[in-house]
Amino acid sequence: MKKNKVIGLIVIIFCIILVITILNFSKNKDSLYNKTIDKIINASINWTDKYNNLKKNSQITITLGVLKSEKMVNIDIKNPKTGKLFADDTTITIKYIKNCKDNHVSKCKNNYLFKVAAKDMDKLDSIDGYDIINLNSTQQQIDNKLYRDINNKVLSLKEIDVKITKDKKIVDFIDSSKLGTYVVYYNYKNSNKKFSKIFNVIDNKVPEIIFTDDKVNIDVDSYDLYSNVTCKDNSNNCSLKIIDGEQEFYNALSNKKTGKYQIKYEAKDAFKNSLIKVRNITLIK
Repeated sequence: MKKNKVIGLIVIIFCIILVITILNFSKNKDSLYNKTIDKIINASINWTDKYNNLKKNSQITITLGVLKSEKMVNIDIKNPKTGKLFADDTTITIKYIKNCKDNHVSKCKNNYLFKVAAKDMDKLDSIDGYDIINLNSTQQQIDNKLYRDINNKVLSLKEIDVKITKDKKIVDFIDSSKLGTYVVYYNYKNSNKKFSKIFNVIDNKVPEIIFTDDKVNIDVDSYDLYSNVTCKDNSNNCSLKIIDGEQEFYNALSNKKTGKYQIKYEAKDAFKNSLIKVRNITLIK
């Protein structure tokens, strides 16, 4: 009986130690994850400081790919919880909020809140390296990345065979005019040495919203809120919509109610980069 009690006690102690170890391991991963998110947020703050294009009452969403293309974060930044690379279309939303405060998923600086919506990259294959190509890059810029090994050493076509694939189909080249992911396989001709790299074509520009005049005085019975407003993006694929203030404005217009109104527009491209901008309209008699 004593022996059984001792064995039972040992099992219980072992289980307790195992649970504590698992909890500590999980806490360490959570801590590393939070530190990694902080790095992304700090890089986003630096990006905002560099371009200084964020104004009061506006909101910008940029992607991790943008920060990578600007060399503000490591190109192979990983999610400590999963061990996978963070996807390039991980988004960082930057929004004006007066007297905002830090919390576990966002950080505040100068009344702007920075929030990350993290996303893992799908594991396409056993990959040795990773790189990005900006949308509409020239062939020379692509080749400068394509013909390098994982140690950034320049490769010669005399020493390697290169196979480029997209969606697991062989293609002739990396098309930088379209967003997408390519896997490139390298085989050395005079040995059995091989390696492979992912190339992700990303859009590294935030779209623009252009107002002919952002302060409009209107004394007419009808008005199209999309007139004199355009959306511009390097991808030529920019959507524009009103996200706030439209109904209030048209109700006031119908009832001939004078006053000042703010119309909030959002421009978004195919890579999830977005911009929110406010237009001021005054209804007069």
